[in-house]
Amino acid sequence: MPSALVDRFRRDIAPRLLERFANGGTVAVARSTTPGAGPLDPPVVSETSSPFNASVRGVSASILTADANLVATDLQAICAAIDYVPAVGGMVEINGSVRAIVRVDAIPAAGDPAAYRFFLR
Repeated sequence: MPSALVDRFRRDIAPRLLERFANGGTVAVARSTTPGAGPLDPPVVSETSSPFNASVRGVSASILTADANLVATDLQAICAAIDYVPAVGGMVEINGSVRAIVRVDAIPAAGDPAAYRFFLR
């Protein structure tokens, strides 16, 4: 029973809610580095970006007091698991400003996630 509820949330509810309440301008930025042609040539860094629906806001005071690694200027984003799988150290562009992912929480915490909550600096 609980897995059926999580599956329904993952497939139907989470994407629909995030499409309705998402803030525009959220883009995942992936950077890849390829070595230069010769040993003395500098590496070539290329970026690819893909938009995804996310709700972005500031971090609440209760979360700030619970996690000493977060600061008041960090942002919190929630996205559906099917659009983007965030990882610590990844980059996200929000309205032209690139921010680094510093913490990722899966929702629900156990089993296959239906959504992700991650924090950006």
